[in-house]
Amino acid sequence: MKCRYLLSVFLILAIFLSACSLNGRKYSYNNLTSEQSITEFCEVLSSHAVPSEDIDRLIGFIRAYSKESYAEKELQGSWKKATITEPLYDYTEAINCYQSSPFEDINCRKAAFLMYHSFLKTPDFPVGDSEMEEALFATFDSGQSVDDAVKGYWKSQNIEFAGSDIHLVSLWGKKNGEITNLHCGVLLENEGNTYFFEKVDPIMPYQISIFGSTEDMKAYLLNRTKEYEDITVFLDDELI
Repeated sequence: MKCRYLLSVFLILAIFLSACSLNGRKYSYNNLTSEQSITEFCEVLSSHAVPSEDIDRLIGFIRAYSKESYAEKELQGSWKKATITEPLYDYTEAINCYQSSPFEDINCRKAAFLMYHSFLKTPDFPVGDSEMEEALFATFDSGQSVDDAVKGYWKSQNIEFAGSDIHLVSLWGKKNGEITNLHCGVLLENEGNTYFFEKVDPIMPYQISIFGSTEDMKAYLLNRTKEYEDITVFLDDELI
């Protein structure tokens, strides 16, 4: 009994210390609402060989999002610090604003795919094809772990990742035997920094972040949800 008690105390203490450590870890973020931040972002994308037509299309979506009053009041066009667990956006305020002024919006998967699709080797699909996007982020049933199931599925679809200093980052989870892509973005290695680009959610902002390490980026992503089992973060087709 005493051993069980000590083990329980140890586990509670470990969880508490882990939470405290996570709450104190910071990253920098920018919502790309200023011309300077957009120009710098375009230069980073160009230096990673993202095709100019993909850059132009993505920036078009970013500019459209940033024109409304919500962006002017709430978003950061310059760099700002935040802790990994800090909520940054008010979903209700954003959706009320943008529903009153409809525009063409995209989700995290479409934004990441638009930036990254030219770095995928997929002989079964034309580059940029919508079916390629659906195959990359499919939802499917599996009795395997998320790691094995996602890797096996991508292999069955002949999907290969070819980026060297640009990578697809994807968050996956399992619920009731169903494996789902929960979020994704693109990692860009640039001058010793780890940049992570994402569309935070449909109707929510675009964000580029600088993390101290991929482990900090992983902790940030895992903080998005507690509703799924076996939550897993991939850098291309490898676990972080």
